[in-house]
Amino acid sequence: MLAVASLAGGACTAMSTIKTATTVPKGQNQVIGAIEANGGAPLELPVKPLLPELVVGLRRGLTDKVEVGGKLTTCPAGRRATTAGVEGEVKVQLRRVPGARLELALGPAAGFRWISAAGAAMQVSYVSLPFLMGIDVGRHQIVVAPEAGVQLWTSAGSNEVWAPMIGLSLGFVWRIGQRFALVPEAAAYRTDVKIDYSRGSQMFHLGIGFLY
Repeated sequence: MLAVASLAGGACTAMSTIKTATTVPKGQNQVIGAIEANGGAPLELPVKPLLPELVVGLRRGLTDKVEVGGKLTTCPAGRRATTAGVEGEVKVQLRRVPGARLELALGPAAGFRWISAAGAAMQVSYVSLPFLMGIDVGRHQIVVAPEAGVQLWTSAGSNEVWAPMIGLSLGFVWRIGQRFALVPEAAAYRTDVKIDYSRGSQMFHLGIGFLY
């Protein structure tokens, strides 16, 4: 169990990244690209290691209030650290009123991540439920998202580890032109799962997304 937890702490996965509080219009697609850094460590460790990753994905509006999407992630860095992942997501618009500055949505997501570091490998499966609050600032949007989820860490020869998590993300959708947007985003998560007898673990996410 400790081997699994140690590996997870060095290469933890963020859940449901590059968020917006606005669904894609019905029948339209939104292409996603991103450069991210994700990681985690025991609470006592002053420096949290972050692992860079590349992200590509697509979102499509099914109705004016529902969209579906998916993302692929990877960090091909050989034996030092290699990841590959897939995530599916749904967004349901709860509030969007013309002229109002506040938009609300739910964005449930589920994913799987394979991680290899220093000759050891593990798998991470997860589900998450962010509550998306978008504050419109002109054409742009501040996105605040409290989030709850659970991760399952598995590795050959080790026990399964269930890691319930809570967290908060903050992003800014900077719209450039009609369809293109930059999305800088940061998130922090907390779990009571103990790594190497710590009091618990923290996980962090930094990223910049590109939407079109």
